[in-house]
Amino acid sequence: MEANDTLPHLCAAFICEKVLEGKDGTLSAIRLIDQFFSRTPPAPGQEQPPVVAQGFLVVGFKAGDARGPRKVTLELKDPEGKVLHQFAVDMVFAEPETGHNIIAQIAIQLPKPGIYWFDVLVGAVRVTRIPIHFKATRPVEEPSPPPAAG
Repeated sequence: MEANDTLPHLCAAFICEKVLEGKDGTLSAIRLIDQFFSRTPPAPGQEQPPVVAQGFLVVGFKAGDARGPRKVTLELKDPEGKVLHQFAVDMVFAEPETGHNIIAQIAIQLPKPGIYWFDVLVGAVRVTRIPIHFKATRPVEEPSPPPAAG
């Protein structure tokens, strides 16, 4: 790792439907998401069709005692742990209040149901994981029973 091997502080890591940035640079996240459902059930004897997970991946750091450059890597892993996608961002932390955000619009095809993970690494250290759970079909809500008479 770098000369100052202190890690920056992770302050946010999630997927949401929309990100708004105010004139003052403040971020607002709309509808945090960690589950995606297929709208199409599989045909009899067929596998579940893929689903496209869409939204914004948001990861934020504050320097704390970390100084200097850091490489932040995000790896999407399938339910078996195979890396499907990977990208890295270089960040430089100069002062304790220095902060950096990754805001990436995503549209990722998930080929089969299961829990996928975005691993967030600083250097070679995994600092968190963000789940994406692909469920085959949306659960059907049961109607509420009528109130008991009495």
